[in-house]
Amino acid sequence: MSKNIFGLKEKIANAINEQEIVSLLKIGQTYKFASPRTQKSWKNAGYRSLERHKNVVEVEVESEVKSDNTKETKFKNKKVKK
Repeated sequence: MSKNIFGLKEKIANAINEQEIVSLLKIGQTYKFASPRTQKSWKNAGYRSLERHKNVVEVEVESEVKSDNTKETKFKNKKVKK
């Protein structure tokens, strides 16, 4: 059972990439009767969606790097007795 997305803000929040977010924001600019508050909420949803996608990409890159390194080394600071 899939959830239907009705509003522009939900579409922006669920956008897959930056180009889709920009195109949805351009569509929002054509709405004549949208209040400034509503338009600002669309922009904020776009910023949050972009940040979420950037974080997901960074995590995927880090996991790929960790999978390439077969051996992890950890260094501890040891005090030497004199």
